[in-house]
Parts: sequence; C-alpha cells; structure tokens
Amino acid sequence: MNRFHALSISVLTALVTIAACQPFEDRPAQAAQTKEPTIYFRNGLEISLGDISVPIHGVQECPYGLAAPAGAVVEMNDAKCIRLSDDTEQIVVMLDMPDGVVREAWTVRRDAPSKPHEPAFKNVSLLRPDGTRITITDKSHRLLDKCYEYQAAHVCI
Repeated sequence: MNRFHALSISVLTALVTIAACQPFEDRPAQAAQTKEPTIYFRNGLEISLGDISVPIHGVQECPYGLAAPAGAVVEMNDAKCIRLSDDTEQIVVMLDMPDGVVREAWTVRRDAPSKPHEPAFKNVSLLRPDGTRITITDKSHRLLDKCYEYQAAHVCI
C-alpha cells in the first residue's frame, strides 16, 4: 500500500507540474519579442541634412572605453555619447551646424518588434523634430562597424 501512495503522490506531482507549465504554442510569440541591447555611439557620427554633413554629439554618459578614440586624451567629465536602448523614446543630441551648435530631441520610432538573429535596432527609425528621418553619412561607416559588448551593452566606436 505504501508503494501505491508513493506512486500516487508522484503522479499527482507530475500532473500539477505539467498543468502549471505554459503551452508550447505560446513560446514562439514570447521569443519573437526580444529585448534590444543598449548601443552607445561615440561623438563624431555624421548625419546628412540636405546637402551638408553635420557631426553630432550625445549628452549621455559614455562607458569608459568609448569616451575617446584609442590614444586620445579626454576629460572624463566631458565624455558623452549617444545612447540607444530598448526603452529609449527620445534621444537628445547636439548638432555641429555651420552657424553653431544646435540641441535637438529626436524621436525613436519602432516600426516592428525585433526578432532573434536580426541586427540590433533593425526596425528602429530616428526622427528629427520636423519629422525627417535621420540619415547617416558614408563618412560615419567606420563608427558603426566596430561594435563590441561592454557590460551588457553594445558599444560602437
């Protein structure tokens, strides 16, 4: 009789465990919405505004290794970056316009949820206050192609 009770308890425990689990069909939907990594862009990234290229600078704190290019000396209190994370709704940047520095707040628009094995922020657009989409110049490609992971963030230098 003791074996019967032990077997009954084991079967009941297994049934409760199975009943508490989520159905398999729900798991692909959860996997489709993955959290984006945080990405930092070093100052000097250039965008196109009409027919001119304009360097931009961020106002967020930089990870130590991104504050300045290798070999450069920089005051760490002045080291700022452009930071884009999963929950970012707006990015404040400084534009080096020909007439002086202009501060802008860009809107982060998510066009579709990210999927596993896609590049980070593939479906994200950055919009200027007038609604125009940000376009990165050809000169900035070298700032975007050297990304590495740094303390749970992706850093582009």
